[in-house]
Amino acid sequence: MNLRSIVTSVVSVFAGVGLGYLLFHHEREPVVGTASDAVTTRPAARPSAPPPSTAPTPTSGPTPSSPPPSAQPAAPSPPELAPQVIKLEQRVQELEQQLAIERAIRRGTEGEAISPPPNLPARFRDEKLLLTTFNEALQKAGFAGQVTNIDCTEHPCLVFGTGFGERGDMEKLKSELGPYEHDSFSTYGFGSKDGKKEHRFFGVAVMPELKGPPDEATQKRTTFRVNQMYEASKPPPSP
Repeated sequence: MNLRSIVTSVVSVFAGVGLGYLLFHHEREPVVGTASDAVTTRPAARPSAPPPSTAPTPTSGPTPSSPPPSAQPAAPSPPELAPQVIKLEQRVQELEQQLAIERAIRRGTEGEAISPPPNLPARFRDEKLLLTTFNEALQKAGFAGQVTNIDCTEHPCLVFGTGFGERGDMEKLKSELGPYEHDSFSTYGFGSKDGKKEHRFFGVAVMPELKGPPDEATQKRTTFRVNQMYEASKPPPSP
């Protein structure tokens, strides 16, 4: 190899090395830019939206309220009553007034029903004992009478019968009344004649021993009950 060939080879080697250096050095060199270039080339990331809230969203406008009472719609007026209905109502009122008057009159003549007082001994409500005792007493005292009915629907119990009821008869009978001997009695006697035959009807109210006569309410009610039984029991008039 001559000298010229050697020089040419050396020059070629250096030339290749220099070109490679330039190429690789240019690729690895960092790119230098300004702040304005960075803003224009890289847009800022948008912030993420906050999670939806569960609280009610207030309204900007005023809250609607109910209209004032004056603005409320008027209630429909009731339909007019027919003349027939008006007459019926007036008739009902008249009947109620009449009934109230009749009840007041009846209370004045009949009295009010009387309930048994508390702690009343059982013998004063025992219809069977009253029947047996009075029938036996009538026979022992020599009266031709008998008990026909016992009414204990109210107080006091009433003993009804025939063949007894003259003035003073109760004093004769009282000593024969056993458990009722010392109790109090109100006696009612009625007499009627059928031709020449006389019929005697009696009613006796049996009560616990009293220091005086029964109160006015008891007398009124007892008299009414006895009269009712007498009217129902007396024989019909002769033809």
